Amino acid sequence: LAGATLVVCAIPTQFIRATFVRMSGALPPGAPIVSMSKGIEVESFRLPCEILTETCGGRAIAALSGPTIAAE
Repeated sequence: LAGATLVVCAIPTQFIRATFVRMSGALPPGAPIVSMSKGIEVESFRLPCEILTETCGGRAIAALSGPTIAAE
């Protein structure tokens, strides 16, 4: 991650908190995080960007989304 100008989060929502708590010290200062994850965290009912704000606060957080292809 050293030298990264952007961090992309594309992991299942249920693993975002634990992953980014462990990675927070390695994230480049000021590098924004773009979430491509969808859904909610079961325990907290938080959205991916809310989880990232809680675990990596003080940096820009954005969400990239598009149409769903799910049958439901």
